[in-house]
Amino acid sequence: MEFIAFVALLAFGAFLLVRLAARSLASVIKAQLPAWLVQWGGLTLGAARGFWWAGVVMLMILAAGPRYLAYSVWSRSLVGRPLVSTAARAISGTANCYPGGAGRGELIPGLTLPPQV
Repeated sequence: MEFIAFVALLAFGAFLLVRLAARSLASVIKAQLPAWLVQWGGLTLGAARGFWWAGVVMLMILAAGPRYLAYSVWSRSLVGRPLVSTAARAISGTANCYPGGAGRGELIPGLTLPPQV
């Protein structure tokens, strides 16, 4: 009988300890919630602003023509030449996996570069 009382008292003490820990954790979360919301809100707003500006810049570059964009990447980037050819192969390979791939023309026209001065 004494053992059962000891186990019951131990279980009740553990219950109170867990309850105290949960309440203290909830109070910390409750106090920090506004700071977390402000940080995540700022991060989300900053990401949206960055994507918007990237879209505006891409629209301006594409307004000059896709050939200009490809030439710009091809000539000014350190990894431009392998990147353009790899992208062309990857897009063509992916497109050819679907029905009608053999009947399609060239997806990315060949890029003829003006002579370098």
